[in-house]
Amino acid sequence: MNKIQNLEVETIINLKDQVQYISESHSITFLANNDGVTLMLMALSQGLTIPTHRTPGEVLILILEGEGIFTLNGIQHNLKANDSIVIPPNMSHSVFATTNLKFLLTIVK
Repeated sequence: MNKIQNLEVETIINLKDQVQYISESHSITFLANNDGVTLMLMALSQGLTIPTHRTPGEVLILILEGEGIFTLNGIQHNLKANDSIVIPPNMSHSVFATTNLKFLLTIVK
């Protein structure tokens, strides 16, 4: 059984095409979710916010499309396509989509 789900194996894919925008909402495509790692694609329509929260594992964000403001412990970071940021475990963070925004989120526990 493949540990990475929802993607064709041995096929070249474009990750940003694997998750779709939903008007006035966010969407998530889980690629892996187990005791050690969570891997998901997220899409946020322009103007949407993911409110401040904490994640128990270390987080790696890779922007696939668009731009967003990632606020970590009150400090804003403007990220655009191909930018990445690492968020330490249990750090307060939020996301605001300044444009339509797609990103790969990896949580390592």
